[in-house]
Amino acid sequence: ATRKTWSSTDVNADLHITAEMHNGFVKAHWDGTHAATQLQGLYNIGNIAYAVLIGQYLGVDNAAISKGIEEYTPNLNRSQFQKTEKNELIVDCYNANPDSMDGALENLRTHNHSHKWAILGDMFELGTASEEEHRKTLENALRSDLEMIILVGEHFHSVSTSKNNLIALQTTDEALKFLTEKAPEQKLILIKGSRGMALEKLIPIL
Repeated sequence: ATRKTWSSTDVNADLHITAEMHNGFVKAHWDGTHAATQLQGLYNIGNIAYAVLIGQYLGVDNAAISKGIEEYTPNLNRSQFQKTEKNELIVDCYNANPDSMDGALENLRTHNHSHKWAILGDMFELGTASEEEHRKTLENALRSDLEMIILVGEHFHSVSTSKNNLIALQTTDEALKFLTEKAPEQKLILIKGSRGMALEKLIPIL
């Protein structure tokens, strides 16, 4: 089979697809069709595009593809939106790298909420670039107008700085203790980190 391509800028690609944030979620447009997804973050456009291309390849019409995409609920802690009794959470604990961290922070910026927090866990397998990439991610977070930034892990701890809205903790268990005492309420909280950090342990107390 010929390889199919997608693009948000090139109208000559096999699939021309665009996306925007709508009420905190991604809304995608292609071939006169749209899908209001339950996905957080414009970085999901690639996943949506491949779902559309596979559906089209299998002969599924666009309306049915749109319905399938709209009904998909993220799980496994991937870009998952959760409303608890106390807070609203954006949970993305499945993996983390510099690009997905930037995408998650950009998505957080698009939300219209007065009390935004980010809990960021270490990124693994970055080799010699690790310190620089953790520092860049922290600088990005500090530019994001967040009420509170909680860094979790030794890599982030080593690049942390002294700011009123920043706390750095070395382990997820320390973060659990801190958040239990802090007991945030009425916050929109991004929880993002590598799988090995197990930040999902924080969800029950939030």
